[in-house]
Amino acid sequence: MKQLSCFSPAMVAVQRTLLFLCVLAGASVGHAAPRRIAEQRDAVTQISVQRTWCYGSCPIDSLTLKADGNASYVSVRNGFQPNGRYVGHITPEKFQALASWLTEQNFFGLRSEIGRGNIDSSDFIVSVQGTYGRFIVAFRGNEFHIGQKFKDTLLATSTGIAWKKDAVAQSEIKGSVYQPSPPERKAISDMLPTRFTQVVASNLELPSANYSTITDQAGQFQFFLPPGRYNIRVNERNDAAPLSWMNTSFRQDASIVSVKEGASLFQKITLRPLR
Repeated sequence: MKQLSCFSPAMVAVQRTLLFLCVLAGASVGHAAPRRIAEQRDAVTQISVQRTWCYGSCPIDSLTLKADGNASYVSVRNGFQPNGRYVGHITPEKFQALASWLTEQNFFGLRSEIGRGNIDSSDFIVSVQGTYGRFIVAFRGNEFHIGQKFKDTLLATSTGIAWKKDAVAQSEIKGSVYQPSPPERKAISDMLPTRFTQVVASNLELPSANYSTITDQAGQFQFFLPPGRYNIRVNERNDAAPLSWMNTSFRQDASIVSVKEGASLFQKITLRPLR
């Protein structure tokens, strides 16, 4: 078979064709990135951040922003506001700007836990919900500096919101979520805390009144809410988690509780693997 010289007319034509295709592909990628950012931005419906407890005086609080403009802030200890639940408003433009920024920072490409923490040091958790799913990322311990830009940018949003104390959210439901230990951990403990997982409290008299939070490193959660009857449920879906984490599905026993005005109650939730 005759070999073509790299300078032969036929080979030059092939090279020109390949060069044209590469340029065309580059142009396509250049236009695809902004389009992808816009699509993911428009799909975001809620952005939440949470600083978890530690042994010491570190802040324990959470901030939730929604695409419809509603915002809420919960201070448990040393937060921006005195302890309690607060409500406010964020403009659609500011919310969309944050959603775009998260996409530009490749938040949706991160794994569920960044770094190695321990049970007595604070973690910073970012949770983003939308039509693409639910992405929960915990920045922990020795790699916490990776999450510093997320902490600085997202928490700074709270300073531009006029917060008002939620006068009706004076009751408290707190608790912990556990699941059976895998076989290799049975000798240490039968149950493990279910950390960095969404917990939702739904008011049974007012279906539109839903409160959500993320369990901390010890599997603990806390709500400030109005008195009433609530269904407390765990949603273990996390689209940022490794695939191995999602291999096991769990069921939860019914957790319906009633809390009175100004009262506080504790609810322990145990997840059982589906057989």
